[in-house]
Amino acid sequence: MMAHRLSIAAAVCLAGAAPAEAGVWFEPGSEALRRDVERLAAGGLLPGPVNAWPLPSAAVCGAAARASGAPGLASAARRIGRTCRDGARPVSLEASAGLATGAAPLRGFQRSNRSSADLALHVRGRAGRFHVALGAGYRAADGGYLHADGGHVAVELGRWAIYGGYVDQWWGPGRDNALLLSTNARPFPKIGFKRLEPARIDLPVLRWLGPVHLEGFAGVLAERRADFDNPVVAAARFAFAPAQGLEIGLGRSLQLCGAGRPCGLRTIADAVLALDSRENTGTPNEPGNQLGGFDVTYRRTIGRTAATFYAEAVGEDEYKHMPEQWGRLAGLRLAGPADARGALWSLEAEWADTLAQKWFGRRGRAPGSLYNHHIYREGYRYRGRSIGSGLDTDGRMLSVSASFTTADDRRVFAGYRSVDLNRTGNAGHALVGAPAELGIANGGIELPIPHGSLRLEGRWTRPLNEGARRLPTGPQVEVGLNLRR
Repeated sequence: MMAHRLSIAAAVCLAGAAPAEAGVWFEPGSEALRRDVERLAAGGLLPGPVNAWPLPSAAVCGAAARASGAPGLASAARRIGRTCRDGARPVSLEASAGLATGAAPLRGFQRSNRSSADLALHVRGRAGRFHVALGAGYRAADGGYLHADGGHVAVELGRWAIYGGYVDQWWGPGRDNALLLSTNARPFPKIGFKRLEPARIDLPVLRWLGPVHLEGFAGVLAERRADFDNPVVAAARFAFAPAQGLEIGLGRSLQLCGAGRPCGLRTIADAVLALDSRENTGTPNEPGNQLGGFDVTYRRTIGRTAATFYAEAVGEDEYKHMPEQWGRLAGLRLAGPADARGALWSLEAEWADTLAQKWFGRRGRAPGSLYNHHIYREGYRYRGRSIGSGLDTDGRMLSVSASFTTADDRRVFAGYRSVDLNRTGNAGHALVGAPAELGIANGGIELPIPHGSLRLEGRWTRPLNEGARRLPTGPQVEVGLNLRR
């Protein structure tokens, strides 16, 4: 019954898969927009947390207006300002088309095709406090299907919003990976709430938290599964910025309920409070699957260069009321002006490891722990993809990338990923059943065109062991067109 009600609440609207340019927030999917936002944050003009996407637009648009004449930030402010003006229109029409010789082998923050053909047409509008996305999309995968990914209704209530729909989530500072919630899997129907502008808690002791952000949701993995159909996933994130340039995020996710599983108030309370003796027993008596973790980001401008250092850890299972087995990632981003006209360069490096490591006095690895569970045997996944990192369980990735954006907003980019998938040969891995080592090189260009943008990307996936030959390898080409009115 809960799955049915949430599905109805989320399905009142449809939308295509292109990143939102209008409404109460900016959806995940544009690396260029994210870099511009982080430049304002590093420059001290955007206080408060910015690592949870969709990112509320109010604070970002205000910061862009303040930064319009700031040295080194004017070009980023101009691009964000244009996006904000598009979002201020009461109605906007958007069409997107993505064609590719094959879907990207691994998905990061940048939106890419989920099939050889992704098509969408949708309308976004606002009327007072109400924001709506309506439309339809088609993908050529799995014999071809229509979808409602990205559709939502949101209502502003002061400095808060409540929403229902198929909303993509990316929680955390990573570029290629987000360990708790990412856009690797398709969005599932959910209802939730989100703070629209950072708040300050004017109470003793808590003042040191600085600007804070809070959001949460409950949704249904609306599918038939080999374990329990239509389980519920609920998650919450609290983030704060106690010092200039420092952001800390705390997140928790619960997977529970589903057809044939208990789903009463007792079960929910046991899962949320984690105080019941049935927690972490390794039996069907547990309320469900849980993950929790934290991320830390420090941004600072050094001369004319904006530097961002970040790390994230997400844990499975419980030992002495703390997550016991942890996946990790860490990274560094550098960006700065390339000339006096507003051109920008950026360099990034990121490392991630989802072969969980035991901490807090119980050393050692925990193969197959992250994203798997003895009750929910299909794991923390939706339609065959991990809701967390695209590596799925027991993976490792080292990635490097660079980009250059000209003064007239033409962007060229290139990168390389060294990837080890399923290092332990875990049978529950979503992508491959044996250890697979890959090298993935990519490069491309993004061009502004009248009323939209054009993205061209080439990829080369090289298998480095026999297990990798079971995956799509070799060259791929992807073209993405986005038009707005």
